[in-house]
Amino acid sequence: MKIFVRLFAIALISFALTMLYSWYMNPIEVLETGRTTAKSKYSDKIVSAPTRHVKQGLRTFWQVRTPNGGWYECRNGDCPETLRIEYVDHAFSRQPMSEPGSISPYNEER
Repeated sequence: MKIFVRLFAIALISFALTMLYSWYMNPIEVLETGRTTAKSKYSDKIVSAPTRHVKQGLRTFWQVRTPNGGWYECRNGDCPETLRIEYVDHAFSRQPMSEPGSISPYNEER
């Protein structure tokens, strides 16, 4: 039982040190903020959301915050398109690989 407690303590300390290292070595620094608007391709839904230009380590990139609270990195710096795909048209942008009834390499007869 003592060995289990010691191993658990070592694992817990290792995990805590790893998290602290990653947090202190790569903090996110906000360079500038703004707003963007996205319109659905499938309906009249329009959403406005905050954006931010951040620096993390050696990288600088744009992020957009969806209304449900998550920050997403803007794809190719295109924040309105990222907002539209991740939030506005989320259900429509996740299409199946093939249409129902079509021939797929995974279901063809051999």
